[in-house]
Amino acid sequence: MDFKSLDEVFQKRLFRIPDYQRGYAWRSDADKEVVAFWNDLINLPEGKSHFTGSLTLQEMTDMDILGTDAWVTLLGFKPWYVVDGQQRLTTITILIQCIYEFLNKIPQDTPFLFKTVGEYCTHIQNTFICQYNSKDDRRTYLLGYSKNQASNNFLQREVFNDSYATVSEESYYTLNIKNAKEFFCNNLQLYEKSSNNLNEIEKIYRKLTQQLKFQLIEVKQGDDFNIFVAFETINNRGRQLSNLEKLKNRLIYLTTLYNSPDDYIRKKINTAWAEIYRQLGRNYRKSSTGKVAILDDDDFLKTHWILYYQYSRKTGNDYINYLLNGKFTVQNVLKNLAKTETTQEVVQDEDDEYVADPIEQEIGVAPKESSLTLIEISHYVKDLKNTAEMWYYTWFPQDAKNKLGYEEIRWMERINRLGIAYFRPLITALFFERLVPKENGNNISEEDSIKLLKEIERFIFIEFRLQTTRSNYGSSEFNIAALDLHRGKKNVDEILKMLAQRINHSFEIDETTNQMYFKTRNMQVMVDKLFEQKEDERTGFYRWSAIHYFLFEYNAELSKNYHGQGEIEWDSFKQSEKDKISIEHIFPHKAEGYWAEKFGEIPQDEWPIYQGSLGNLLLLSQKINAKLQNDDFKTKVEGRNSDNEDELRIGYKNGSVSELKISENSDWTPEKIEERGLDMLKFMESRWNFKFKSKEDKLALILPLKS
Repeated sequence: MDFKSLDEVFQKRLFRIPDYQRGYAWRSDADKEVVAFWNDLINLPEGKSHFTGSLTLQEMTDMDILGTDAWVTLLGFKPWYVVDGQQRLTTITILIQCIYEFLNKIPQDTPFLFKTVGEYCTHIQNTFICQYNSKDDRRTYLLGYSKNQASNNFLQREVFNDSYATVSEESYYTLNIKNAKEFFCNNLQLYEKSSNNLNEIEKIYRKLTQQLKFQLIEVKQGDDFNIFVAFETINNRGRQLSNLEKLKNRLIYLTTLYNSPDDYIRKKINTAWAEIYRQLGRNYRKSSTGKVAILDDDDFLKTHWILYYQYSRKTGNDYINYLLNGKFTVQNVLKNLAKTETTQEVVQDEDDEYVADPIEQEIGVAPKESSLTLIEISHYVKDLKNTAEMWYYTWFPQDAKNKLGYEEIRWMERINRLGIAYFRPLITALFFERLVPKENGNNISEEDSIKLLKEIERFIFIEFRLQTTRSNYGSSEFNIAALDLHRGKKNVDEILKMLAQRINHSFEIDETTNQMYFKTRNMQVMVDKLFEQKEDERTGFYRWSAIHYFLFEYNAELSKNYHGQGEIEWDSFKQSEKDKISIEHIFPHKAEGYWAEKFGEIPQDEWPIYQGSLGNLLLLSQKINAKLQNDDFKTKVEGRNSDNEDELRIGYKNGSVSELKISENSDWTPEKIEERGLDMLKFMESRWNFKFKSKEDKLALILPLKS
């Protein structure tokens, strides 16, 4: 088998990443692909070869795709599509550019390998980066994207420092490119400083260009080789393709089988996927945990399948089995080839209202074969594209400030904090029918949207956070309702009735008073279990899955009428960007001195009940909580003055509304914990619109297992 070095791979070749490929997915986090590649390179012994993987290239025959870059073919360069190896090739090109920039900043007559730095800079640029056309004063880059100008521009501007390239928007994939370049540039600087000469850089360059070996596979025009089928197969060997990527490749392949005179549908697919990936990677900002907020494309694809075809829950792979093995297949296309659809027919039809056929088969079984038209593909792709933005807003509603109303955004944020359960498809359908213009103008109103969001939040809190109902309770019914809402078969009022019917089992009617009360049995079982975890001192409501959410909502309610404070934000509890929200035990675990005196009448084995009771817990910044330790109540209220910044902290009287309310007490006692706990349950009744049957039921919840 013939293996090629990087010098040989780049010899007179122009690389273009085709439209069915994903963006740059390698990451620079610890133990991720970019770091692993760098470590392999650094640890490679000098003189030893390292098999880096295969590069599968397909001959590019349509020179029109190259546009103004076609001139380099006159210099003997041959253009190729990168079918397999895009991630490695992009990574290597970024590192090569970093080496070029590093060398370009030092005196050009400095010796480097067997030449000078200046000579090697010219060699690197001409061999691995670009060719310069002095006549038109333009550069043609040897690695680029085909039919994706946005990605091409980003690569040119941010990696190759081309000031003529304009970048309009960034994403998860562009962030990966940025991070890779920053990682390589920083590490080159460190290696040069460690040796105080160019020896380390020379070693890296030599290993990169001579010792890394590739299996080069060239697929030429006329070869009996289906590149789309190969793409699915080849990529499963490396970082596995997502189902969304497989579907794109499949749809593009199917369009080549039709008798369509041009690639109109293929362009539509590319445009749709560009928008989908823009939405999935749109929130590329890092979260407080340092993780990139990239949305899962397979979750999105499954959501759309629920909204476009029909939900089933027999296996987790129902959706992709249906799409790849049942609907979008070669067999279904061949059944339709007797009828030739023109592009004009597709364009004329694509704006008409279209309803997909439901899945007509046993759940979990691939559907029976049926003919598949270009119009069907066109409508499917259009709906998939339009749904992406709505799905994004279910995750980041604050980015829809010019589209959704203030209250809609606030309720969506609450649902995300609480945990959305299986309701994302339904809410995606809600936003679709609310925001995507309908020809008849009958979009869902803001008022109805708020009603449904409020009831979904209430359903999740009561069923899954209080009653601990099984997590899939009602999932089939509401996922089917999402499809019906999307197709106009159900309206918001009908879904509100479904929610009311499903939640009804959590309530009972007192025959004496004819009043409806909340059944506490399941909640009591949950609470008792929380307090039975005696091997861990952090017991009780501290372990409740909704404790952060509940305490925030309680504080928000207090803030409405307390010293004129308005609505509060979740991040208002944080002291810095990296800070987290934590739970403070007012009566601490290590109870000595003041605390032992105040709780002396309570048997010591019952102290954990009060410590973990709902009324003893307070939402705080982790940074502040860490400083509270086991201070007495007065110190917690007033704060602590100190010349040592680590010991200095503010007290409750300068904190959140919940802290201010607590600071009004002169002492913190068992009676105060009980009193506050009952007040919090009273808020719970009001906020989620239900009633506990008796005070005894409430006390059993806030002070369970008490002898």
